[in-house]
Amino acid sequence: MIDPGYAETLIGLLESSRANISNILPSDWCEQNRMMTSDVSPIPGMFSYDNSPYTREIIDCLDPTHPARIVAVMKGSQIGFSTGVIEGGIGWIISQQPGNVLFLVGHADLVIDAGTKMDTMIDNSGIRGMIKSSSARSRNVKSGDTDKMKQFPGGYLKLGTANHKTLRNISMMYGFIDDFESMRSDTKESGATDKMIEQRFKAYKKKMKLMYISTPERKESSNIEPVYMLGDQRKYHIPCPCCG
Repeated sequence: MIDPGYAETLIGLLESSRANISNILPSDWCEQNRMMTSDVSPIPGMFSYDNSPYTREIIDCLDPTHPARIVAVMKGSQIGFSTGVIEGGIGWIISQQPGNVLFLVGHADLVIDAGTKMDTMIDNSGIRGMIKSSSARSRNVKSGDTDKMKQFPGGYLKLGTANHKTLRNISMMYGFIDDFESMRSDTKESGATDKMIEQRFKAYKKKMKLMYISTPERKESSNIEPVYMLGDQRKYHIPCPCCG
């Protein structure tokens, strides 16, 4: 027979070490956990999708029960998308549905800024304790919590740009490809950029969640429009405040 006290201790250890997986929708998690401070938002307080209702449906595509695997979004600029979908989605993944996350931005100069925003979201959502290093480098620098890498139980977040070096030898479950329009449509090393990116998700074909996100620019050289046209091309209509 197994001593009941020993069994209880063992179960407790297993429960405390396993990744937290729940059924809460990404949008609900954001509204329950994200605090927006005045230094990052003109509307401080608990985050609410009432301020950007068009982003609720998009972030909920990350839920594992949603059938979408690849989502393309053509949008305007400065409409709260990064806050409502990218930052909130990554926070939900870390906290509720862990897996490897790829976050690409349009230019190398933006990587550090994106990492700073991730740190702010992590701190303001109460999940800083989940960011832990699995190894240490010289001078006691934690390699699991840097500007370009955040490790957490069950996965990690990798930030960078769409190039062969960033995408080499990685296997991802989630992807946020921001400002896709400004990325080169192909590279000498790996061919078409979207195919190079999607190759990194091959191992998670039945579970992957990949988002291409961009404000469109010139139609003849667009990256985002061809990907958007592969989907159902739904649009979010906002009633005119004057005539409805």
